[in-house]
Amino acid sequence: MAGFPSLTPRGNYSPRKMPSLTTCACLGLSVYLSLLCGSLAQEYALEVLVVLDGPSQLRWSAKAQAAGNTVQEEAPSVMFEVNKLFRRMANQGADISVRLVDNAIFYTREHILSGKDLHKKDGETYVDPKKAQEVFKDWVKGKTFDIAIFIPGYAFLNDNLPGSATLDTVCEKGVSVINPTYDTAMLSSIAHELGHSLGLRNDGDGNNCKSNDGYIMASKQIPSHENYMTWSKCSVDLLKKKLPTKKCLAPADNTEEITAARFGHIVNVDEICMRAGSKYISRFAYKNGDYSNLCRVIACETSLKIETERKKFLIIPYGKNTKFEATYTNIRPLPGMHCGWGKTCNKGLCVKDDTVKQTWNAQCPFGDSPYLEGDIKTCREVKDKDKCKEDDYRSICCQSCA
Repeated sequence: MAGFPSLTPRGNYSPRKMPSLTTCACLGLSVYLSLLCGSLAQEYALEVLVVLDGPSQLRWSAKAQAAGNTVQEEAPSVMFEVNKLFRRMANQGADISVRLVDNAIFYTREHILSGKDLHKKDGETYVDPKKAQEVFKDWVKGKTFDIAIFIPGYAFLNDNLPGSATLDTVCEKGVSVINPTYDTAMLSSIAHELGHSLGLRNDGDGNNCKSNDGYIMASKQIPSHENYMTWSKCSVDLLKKKLPTKKCLAPADNTEEITAARFGHIVNVDEICMRAGSKYISRFAYKNGDYSNLCRVIACETSLKIETERKKFLIIPYGKNTKFEATYTNIRPLPGMHCGWGKTCNKGLCVKDDTVKQTWNAQCPFGDSPYLEGDIKTCREVKDKDKCKEDDYRSICCQSCA
């Protein structure tokens, strides 16, 4: 069994190089002073110990394999995206980066939680996050970190709870436990709980922000809200005040950046919907070929029923009055999700991304709908019955009908 990684010494902070007086003469005093202030601003590093035990890896592995990935690929990608969420506050004066202790996720075969810590319900095993937090805090005693995160191998008893953390404990060996959903919500959950560890309160709790505005520190996650992956002004302003008081935080210059693939690059859009409790992206919802809103919200299909025309006792298969009934759940896309030729989602927009290697078929970007309900159950039936000439059928079976 592997032991805990040793923490690389942080060393002393070396100030960034100041702009020269020549720069002052060329750019003018106001610009020079702006550069000078920027050069003196310190970027803090929050060194996080992320722990996955045996059950954690087993549960995540099942999700990762469905997407053609491994846990060792997806876990660093999650933390890479969490760091990007925190970096969004840098240009507002809250300059902090998330780093991994020894620049790695910590994997152990141990079972951190035992039978007495777990609950059985309807044949499934669940965990009370507060109990898990208590057990994990004891497990990491004596280890070096700013904050420790445990992603257990069991869902929370209260599935609406994103995680559990103790307020303002980043320099006091604080720990967090995260609900293992492995989707867009988990990115926001980790950021939310790290925010609590840094001293941030929920929006609306002792501040002028509103929880229903849907920012990261909202008391309840609203995955379809446009603010879902951003920070409220209250969070940014409080973090600016808190950071200089956190003496345990290392300068970012003394730590290694997290390097990993974008989470949306390695998890496809159907898998994103499935992990959010739906089925797949709705081809029917985008039947007009307009995917311009894809980076703001994904229409994940929960059902698609095809009902054929019926007249008295006569069933007319595939009649012209066939009805399509679809229901959707709207969720936020993963950062870096493919949205066009050479483009990915970034901050709600579909933008050019030179790292994208996938092609993009504008007429059929996600292939056939994996499953149909009702009188017609497969796209092969649609093609065999010569229904591809009808727009609705062609939209849900675009690959078979090509």
